[in-house]
Amino acid sequence: MNNNGSVEIDPGLRAIAERVTSYKAPRTTRELYEFGRLLLKEEVDRAHWIDSKAGTLAGFSGAVVALLLSTMSSWQPFLLSATQPLRWSVFVGVISVMAAGTCAFIAIFNRTFQWIDETKELFPFAEDNRDYLDFPEQLKRFYVLTMYNSTVDHAKKNTIKMWWVTTAQIALLVGGFLLALPSLFIIGAILWT
Repeated sequence: MNNNGSVEIDPGLRAIAERVTSYKAPRTTRELYEFGRLLLKEEVDRAHWIDSKAGTLAGFSGAVVALLLSTMSSWQPFLLSATQPLRWSVFVGVISVMAAGTCAFIAIFNRTFQWIDETKELFPFAEDNRDYLDFPEQLKRFYVLTMYNSTVDHAKKNTIKMWWVTTAQIALLVGGFLLALPSLFIIGAILWT
């Protein structure tokens, strides 16, 4: 809402609404509708793919932490006798893996998507929402507009989710490297002796 109490509409959405109301050919509406459906389906599929990847990262991070905790008795004596940098490597590695799991769970969180609220502002030909039922062509044009709005909102939310997944991947990679560093040090010491 803006200062005078009226609903503020996204300029891109307003431009789409003006285009959707400006032409006469029903075939154009059908083409726009099919294209909008494809774009929306692609964004929904992308959200599912991101959630799947985030779930995999969260599960893998949890498995690494569970493995470390369950085998703690076997590696703890080595860690106590290790140098300070190796101890820090393990500590920061565990924190990184836990951060990866946290980032992955944040990416999975449900998000709500925006839909159109104010039809009168966008469609001046409609006296109220019931008028759409009398004009199927205009109803389909309204669907085109809602698909555009939902597609844009899905894209924004998917970008945020993907940022969290990318952060989780980087944290897991750093954690894995830091946790592997003491093992590489031990293998190197064995090979050089």
